[in-house]
Amino acid sequence: MRKFRNGTKKVAAIGLCGIMLLGLTACGAKASNDMAYEMEQVYTQNAGSAWDTGVSFDAVTEESMDFNMKAEYGMADSIVESPKLESSAPASSESQAAVTTRKVIKTANLNLQTLDFDAFQSALDAKIAESDAYLQYADVSGTDYYGGRKSANYTIRVPEANLSFFLAGVEGIATVTNKTVGEEDVTLSYVDTEARIKTLQIEQERLLALLEKADDLEYIIKLEQRLSEVRYNIESFQSRLRTYDDKITYSTVRIYVYEVTRVQEKAPETLLERISNGWKNTMYEISEGAQDFLVWFVINLPYLAFWAVVIVVAVVVLKKKCAKRKVKKLGKTSDNNETVLDSQE
Repeated sequence: MRKFRNGTKKVAAIGLCGIMLLGLTACGAKASNDMAYEMEQVYTQNAGSAWDTGVSFDAVTEESMDFNMKAEYGMADSIVESPKLESSAPASSESQAAVTTRKVIKTANLNLQTLDFDAFQSALDAKIAESDAYLQYADVSGTDYYGGRKSANYTIRVPEANLSFFLAGVEGIATVTNKTVGEEDVTLSYVDTEARIKTLQIEQERLLALLEKADDLEYIIKLEQRLSEVRYNIESFQSRLRTYDDKITYSTVRIYVYEVTRVQEKAPETLLERISNGWKNTMYEISEGAQDFLVWFVINLPYLAFWAVVIVVAVVVLKKKCAKRKVKKLGKTSDNNETVLDSQE
């Protein structure tokens, strides 16, 4: 009887242990399935987005499994690795751009002539202050002593709302010889960059959640590597957006100004106007050329005098040498004649 009871207790204990093992196995399988499901959600969230590389979840199931789950199924040598999210813009970029405020980068280029460079520079500084703009770059050349002219290159950043006001003000303080104004619509690229950032931020959140649950060192290293790549991409795209915002908010105006003694006149229309303006231009160029030559001659007179002296000395020396050679030749000729006469006698 006692043996029967002892045997019954052993059977009950073995059965209880079996039930507990089954429960633990079920819990482990559920945890692994939950991890795999979360990994699947990371990739399905990215599927069809700006980062879709055409790789389906079925194709990366082996890579996206949790390390513990792989170990359970004998696949511990394969570690999860997120698919590369480096694809083209999402298909919905155009539809998103349609309801987004247009993002336009405006630029302007001006070629100017002025009779008084210093007065122009003062007036330009005043226009910059009135337009709430700022000077980004300036390159002012020195004076040309032949014509007394100056020139400069400016790069000015003007608030987009004040661009027209600023350009009108600059045209009023100098003569415009050439003007170009351009616009670059970057709305699609802007919206696409925003979508990329949102997609990467979602992936970052999922990777952080998986990192908290991971317990295998190699698997943790893989997750941290991918997390580092995601963070780098987020910062790069955010930097691109900041560059866009700066160029959109502040338009770029490039100005080239040249000081002249006479501003360029309007292009002639009739034959008489063309002849008259051509004659005036010719006389003006002759006058300017004569003045430039006179200035050059006076400035370089010491050099000219020095070289004149050198040339005169060289000519005198050459003449003396030539005279000596002639005397020698005449002496030799007379000696030869005397020798011939002596032989005849």
